[in-house]
Amino acid sequence: MHRSGRDHADTAANLGCLDNVFAERLWRSRKYEEVYLKGYDSIAEARRQIAAYLAFFNDERPHQSLGYLTPDEVFAGLTNRKVAMNWQSAFLPDPGSWS
Repeated sequence: MHRSGRDHADTAANLGCLDNVFAERLWRSRKYEEVYLKGYDSIAEARRQIAAYLAFFNDERPHQSLGYLTPDEVFAGLTNRKVAMNWQSAFLPDPGSWS
């Protein structure tokens, strides 16, 4: 029993709508930014392209709820976009050098 007199199950039941909020948001983004925009020729192609989208979602796409940082930048402990851009440029090759 919790100190407030409520047991944990009561509290969890009241917050049930928040349990999957992050997964639901990811699913919505994936549908509207990837799946609904493309027609896949096969299940294998769909898997490849959705995997590529998820890599983009975590590595490159800034998120408003994370202060316009990517999930990878937040996981790395970066605190703002300027620091994140400096961090990325230190570890990622210059795209101009790829050609």
